[in-house]
Amino acid sequence: VATMKAAPGSIYLTRDADLHADRDFHYDLMHGRDAVGIQIKEFSSRTGKVIVKFQGTLPEAAIEFGVAGENVEDDRSNADILASEPKTRADLMRLPGFSDLTTDTSGNPNVWQNFYDCGCGCSWDDTWSCQVDDECPRCDDTCSSNESFWIGPPEHRELWDTLPEAGASGYDDR
Repeated sequence: VATMKAAPGSIYLTRDADLHADRDFHYDLMHGRDAVGIQIKEFSSRTGKVIVKFQGTLPEAAIEFGVAGENVEDDRSNADILASEPKTRADLMRLPGFSDLTTDTSGNPNVWQNFYDCGCGCSWDDTWSCQVDDECPRCDDTCSSNESFWIGPPEHRELWDTLPEAGASGYDDR
């Protein structure tokens, strides 16, 4: 708040938001036993009504509004945010660092850069959600990757390894 309050206007801490008629948004911070929550309300000066736009934890708000994970300070990890939901690798697309990646046909983030060399002399690379064989674009032979690099967020590699793929047989990908 001190950073945002460098000049008159900007952000105020107050016990009674109704004292500030020139506001557009109102943020209520709530401290719970295990987390800090936030309720974001939009104030309409035309109608005088307040509309709740979001309610949840600070990390959930950061995900909802696209704030980078490094700027979110809370005592919960991104893995904890997903703990109460059905989990597949596709669920990770809501986390910072994954949201900029492309996805495979099942919605799993493409976190591997795979490199291929075919016997016909063709070389290529492709990103995919796993280290997968690919068809040569020149001769249609199936080739295994000769090298693969993780391009997903390094801090979530361990979480990635614990989750099933969305769309994989035997898994519920609701």
